[in-house]
Amino acid sequence: MRTIRMHEPSVKAGNAPAKLKSILVSNVMDFVFEHLDAWRDSKREPCVAESKLNEQLCVHLSYKARNDGLFLFHHEQSQAGQRRIDIAAKPASAAILACGYESMHDSITVFEAKRLPASTKARRDEYVTGCTATSGGIQRFRLCLHGQEHDTAGMIGYVQKDGFESVHSHINSSFARITGCTDGLEWTQDDSLNPLEIDKICGKARTESAHSRCDGTTIRLHHLWIDMNLGQPHE
Repeated sequence: MRTIRMHEPSVKAGNAPAKLKSILVSNVMDFVFEHLDAWRDSKREPCVAESKLNEQLCVHLSYKARNDGLFLFHHEQSQAGQRRIDIAAKPASAAILACGYESMHDSITVFEAKRLPASTKARRDEYVTGCTATSGGIQRFRLCLHGQEHDTAGMIGYVQKDGFESVHSHINSSFARITGCTDGLEWTQDDSLNPLEIDKICGKARTESAHSRCDGTTIRLHHLWIDMNLGQPHE
């Protein structure tokens, strides 16, 4: 497994902690994406339920990250009010010292995970919004219910049928369908996901998007997807 090194020649002393934190967030996103297929193909209890998949993935990522010493992963991290987010990346001792985190209880970034496509027609746009139910993935970030303290976060997609291109097209077409959604947010084509980068060999894909939040800030989302129908157990 590759070793994560936090080297950045342009970092200046005055803003080193902020710059290093940004680099660490990017490292976390790359680390999660790198290990999605190994997790899918590992010896684990077969399941399709989102909550169980999240738990399994969190355990796998923490196990793989332990040798790097920069971060670890926590399942069901507390968020605004009584809410919890699926997975949080937290700094390990080396990252606490290098990046200026106060403790291991801080979060580097957080992840919301969704099955793709949704399990029912009524929830077909839930990757984006659940309207008044506030069950939507992007919606929760835009409403500052998840990841309020972060300017970059992630969404993990468990693609269980239809394929990456179909899912991507469905999500981007949803922004026209939900124009009248009563969730207190304005949805436009500016919220669309960027074109996909697909790794056909490993059966995974990634893209990014950016969205305005209810507090006037912007959140950048990394979308990391894994095709759950590929691969064979190898661990």
